[in-house]
Amino acid sequence: MFSKPYIDVDVGEQEQFKIILDIADTAESIRGDRLKTIKVSAGVIIDKDKVLITRRASKENFAGGWEFPGGKLESCETPQECVARELKEELNIDVAVGDFCTEVTHNYEAFSVNLIAYYCTMVKGEISLSVLDGYKWIKIKDLLEYDLLPADVPIAEKVVEDYK
Repeated sequence: MFSKPYIDVDVGEQEQFKIILDIADTAESIRGDRLKTIKVSAGVIIDKDKVLITRRASKENFAGGWEFPGGKLESCETPQECVARELKEELNIDVAVGDFCTEVTHNYEAFSVNLIAYYCTMVKGEISLSVLDGYKWIKIKDLLEYDLLPADVPIAEKVVEDYK
């Protein structure tokens, strides 16, 4: 946004100009910090060579976008507890939360999301949607062909890499 051109002026004016540029740099660097950060956990549910993705309902933000299921962390829970709770609420399934997959921070226009993903295994229940309007078991190798939400793309890349 701002560049730092060299201007040949006397020391007083040059120092004033440097201060103005430093203020502009500071304002630019904290712009992202002013976005509200939402902490979210997601489950990467693998079954053999397939992975589960879910589609956001029409009444939700990012309607129609594909994502790894999960939701917002509550203040009293760990990311792993959040994944288990959210998958029970959204999909009516119990999962075993396994290894850490990856963590992504993505700035959307109105907020920032800190998304922590864990590999999960479905242990009980049949998928029944509550707030989502679709789901698919897709081949891991085809994962990046779907219109995933921007914060979910780096997770998908990691999953594809891990399951090559």
